[in-house]
Amino acid sequence: MAQRVRFTKEVIELFEALAPDTDEVLAEIGQMSDAELEQELAPVKGELEAFLKKVHEKFGKKDYPPISRGTSVMTTQPNMALRKEWTDEGWAKRKWGVHGKVTTHHDSHGLCYDVQHEDGTEGCYDPSELKVVD
Repeated sequence: MAQRVRFTKEVIELFEALAPDTDEVLAEIGQMSDAELEQELAPVKGELEAFLKKVHEKFGKKDYPPISRGTSVMTTQPNMALRKEWTDEGWAKRKWGVHGKVTTHHDSHGLCYDVQHEDGTEGCYDPSELKVVD
């Protein structure tokens, strides 16, 4: 989970109902590096993914996202128009011309996908940077 967890408006509202100090929690998360955040979330990654799946089932569109989890993809080439959307650390984790599987998607700042590469590393990609393979 190299990129930050992105919450949709509905998830934030639900989270705020459960934890009134959401602003403080999000501010603390904002100060963490990707590695620190990944380490902090590692013990609860499964529960977090299950929670986000339930939220998506409740609030998400039935045919969304266009590329579903587990889909085999190949990375194509970087969309340089979107370079500012990634941190330097996140950008460095992306690889080109490699196969992988979609592990999750994010859509709070535009749709993007986390892809686990065949070598086990992970990067985050805009849909324009992926090709679905059979």
